[in-house]
Amino acid sequence: MPPFEQNILQVWKLYKEAEDFITEVSSLQDGLDTPAVNQLRYAGRHLLNSLTGKTSIAPEQEYERAVAHVKRASFDALDSGIIYCLREIQFFRNDYRKIEITTPGYLNIISSARKAKYLLDKARKDFDNRHEYYQEARKHFKLLKEACEVLEDTRSEQNKRLSSHNRKIFITYMFLFGTILSAIYTALTFFSSP
Repeated sequence: MPPFEQNILQVWKLYKEAEDFITEVSSLQDGLDTPAVNQLRYAGRHLLNSLTGKTSIAPEQEYERAVAHVKRASFDALDSGIIYCLREIQFFRNDYRKIEITTPGYLNIISSARKAKYLLDKARKDFDNRHEYYQEARKHFKLLKEACEVLEDTRSEQNKRLSSHNRKIFITYMFLFGTILSAIYTALTFFSSP
């Protein structure tokens, strides 16, 4: 196979991986990840320019640009997916902040979320080495995706616990309110009698 055909197959493989990953992330968010999709569009444009030669720059440079956009599409999808998972985990934490969370592996979920956020921040700051950070972050994305599913599955149990907690708080406040009313009534009765 000629070298140029091998290059095209390499782009096709990267393109397919990015497209599949964008679809996976999009299914989490009930919609397309626009920045990642745009990167694939740009990659397609550069690839067509490379193949047709209808460009002012060398086909090899167009090919390199296509590869860069395909990689960027995967990075953008990963960013979006991790940010979505981090937001879902934070919603869970906020929803159940008043009770002890009994979800199995919850502390590992929080630890993985922190590590993924750290890796994203490092990838954004260290542009030259971001591929390495994204490789590691991709592993954490899979963990976070599974974690979000676990958290969602335990919401009904957590809601029961939260409801019980709120009921106890309500009873405590009502008891205190009743005690205060009784004290006021007793004081008024005591001081108003001749």
